[in-house]
Amino acid sequence: DGIPADEVMTFVGKKAADICPKFMRMELTKSKVSWCWPAAVLGFLFGPMGAALWFLYRKMYKIGGILLGIGAAFTAIFAVINYGDNSQSLKSIFEAITNGTVSLNGILDDAASETTVLSVITSAAENLISLVTGILSGIFGFYAYKEHCIKTIFAFRNTCADMRYYRIGLHSIGGVSGGALAAGIVSIIILNNAVSIITTILALT
Repeated sequence: DGIPADEVMTFVGKKAADICPKFMRMELTKSKVSWCWPAAVLGFLFGPMGAALWFLYRKMYKIGGILLGIGAAFTAIFAVINYGDNSQSLKSIFEAITNGTVSLNGILDDAASETTVLSVITSAAENLISLVTGILSGIFGFYAYKEHCIKTIFAFRNTCADMRYYRIGLHSIGGVSGGALAAGIVSIIILNNAVSIITTILALT
């Protein structure tokens, strides 16, 4: 796309020696397909919100934000679907403990041993979403990153006021962001805890 390889490497920064050859192969073969292990593994393990962490780390904030939103939506949906079963279990636990009719360990063991069709379906759906997210993120992760690099570098060329500092600017706007990664992790923790707290409160009211 008319961008010198050394500029792309400066922009990519960390792991540029591994990533840039993938960009070159995609350009030469006109392919959108590669394989991005970090995005794939995070997607497999944690679903859309996990995959979002790699995109945020590589400063692709739009894609990362979209994946966080998708993950948050699925988390809320599954919480609502499981709300009925969970609310009954929580109510029975709370009432049994307050009435002194059964021990805490006993009621927890009973609740843990109960598996409903709904819980099996939602668990399978969560696993399927994680699988699909891992595959798609792995296949298209580097293509999305390549397009991000090209778009951002061209935009910076047009706005750079002093070309003497062009390389420094590329390094600054590119590379990785540990802060964005940390913010993504914190967001996931807060979201999951918030959903758990809300469903617990609703179940006990």
